Amino acid sequence: MINMSGSRRSPFRRLTYTDAQFVDIIHSSNLTYGYGIYDPLGDIDFYPNGGAKQPQCESVEDSSEYLSCNHDAAPYFFLQSINTDKCLFRSVQCPSYDDFLDGQCPPDSSATDLMGLPAQKIPCLAPKSKFYLRTMEVSPYCLQDGDGPA
Repeated sequence: MINMSGSRRSPFRRLTYTDAQFVDIIHSSNLTYGYGIYDPLGDIDFYPNGGAKQPQCESVEDSSEYLSCNHDAAPYFFLQSINTDKCLFRSVQCPSYDDFLDGQCPPDSSATDLMGLPAQKIPCLAPKSKFYLRTMEVSPYCLQDGDGPA
C-alpha cells in the first residue's frame, strides 16, 4: 500500500489508473478533513464514510491529530481487509455519498466490490468509478451484512 495521491503532489506525479493493471484507491480524508484528495484517480475509488470524516476520529480534539486520524484510516481499513474471515468491506457504486445514504444505489441494481485486498477490477466499468460504504468506529471497522446506508 502506497500513498501517492497527495493533494500537494503535481497531477503528473500522482498515482492514477494508468499506472498499473488495476489501481484501487481508498479515500479516507480530503483537504478539509485531512491530507488526502477527493478526486477519483484509480480504476475504482473507495470512499468509506464519504471519504472525509471517519467515525473513529470524532473523539479526537486536537486539530492536527484529527487531520492525520482521518488520513491514516485508509491503511487501517486495508489491514482489516486482509483478514476476510472477520471483515468484508462491501461497497456500492454510486454518484455521490448523499445518494448512497439515501438508498438510491441499491446493491442489487448497482455495481458492488469489496474494498481493500479483495477488491477486483470490474470489466466494462469506467476508470475513476466511485464506490461508497460505511464503517464502524472500532476495529474491525467493517459493517455486517444488512448494515447498509443509515
